[in-house]
Amino acid sequence: FKRALALLQYFASIKSFHSTEGMVRLKLQEDGMLELSMISEVSSVKHLVKPLATTYNVFDVLAPYDVLTSTVRALTTDTIDLVQDFSSLLVKTSGGKYKMAGQNEKEFPVAPILQGESCPLTLSALSSAISRVAYCVSNDELRPSICGVLLDPIGEGRVNAVATDGHRIAIYETDLAFIKEKVILHVTAFKAIQFMSQFMNQVNALVSDRYLMIYDESTSIIVKLVQEE
Repeated sequence: FKRALALLQYFASIKSFHSTEGMVRLKLQEDGMLELSMISEVSSVKHLVKPLATTYNVFDVLAPYDVLTSTVRALTTDTIDLVQDFSSLLVKTSGGKYKMAGQNEKEFPVAPILQGESCPLTLSALSSAISRVAYCVSNDELRPSICGVLLDPIGEGRVNAVATDGHRIAIYETDLAFIKEKVILHVTAFKAIQFMSQFMNQVNALVSDRYLMIYDESTSIIVKLVQEE
């Protein structure tokens, strides 16, 4: 569970206009899997954890990520019980219980749904390509098209990763066969990808006209693409 919370760390730092900014959704599903998710205007992440319990009551609640993480890190016990108390989350241990005020799950935004054919991807290869050119990315938010990395397919599965700040340009050619058309990854998106490469490597990738989804058996991330060219 601590590892699952660590996996969400970067996404918790992303600013959002949603009322659920900084909140993690904990949803214990009927199949017994615990789903942890966070969402903002530019990205979303979902991770599945298999609890130890063989009997359970399903729940769905939002809890403050920072409070939950600091509470769990401070615990010395190996096992905990998570219980929903209306819109609050109870963390129970053998030594006591901790209650944190949350929000109703109905306030949680709906993540985009992507359809289409996915392609296998080695996430470290994408992260490495981004790292090669990221030093040239602009921080001028009035020009969003250069506040990110352009992935430009050049044929036979090869892609140019390009970044510029208007004064200099960096180009790196690599194999990224899942890129069929030009896409621009905003700095927030490619930092999410770089962060997640610590936890994921052999994944599948699906690109739509507005989003990129990267996923494996237990984790999925969706990042919004820059629309302006």
